Amino acid sequence: MRLAPLSRELERLSENNSDDVRWKNKLRKIRRREMLRIALKDISLQMPMVMIVSDLSTLAMAIVQAALDRAWMRTREKEDPVLIGRLESHFCLVAMGKLGGSELNYSSDIDLIPLFDESEVQSIPEAKQIYKK
Repeated sequence: MRLAPLSRELERLSENNSDDVRWKNKLRKIRRREMLRIALKDISLQMPMVMIVSDLSTLAMAIVQAALDRAWMRTREKEDPVLIGRLESHFCLVAMGKLGGSELNYSSDIDLIPLFDESEVQSIPEAKQIYKK
């Protein structure tokens, strides 16, 4: 699975759905469709396991990125966009475990660690509250 086409689809999904409930429902449908596609490759085409776990990991990474992008977008709507842009540029999510190693299987959970620049939190009073959201 290639990340770019799926990421573009998820980006368009967010652009075309202002309602969060609708967006989440459509995101679930895309996830189910992609899981079915991966399972069919696994069962019918008997693709090597390394390709299957890579596809599952790519799917998870794309969905996590889409959710993070959506969260930042929603936060920019409620807070000062310049401030949020600054905080966003000092934030990242680190994937641990099987996702971090691109070895996700069908029943894996994902472990994510949020990291941010402590100096930004100290220099911007609202930063701590925004990062908590």
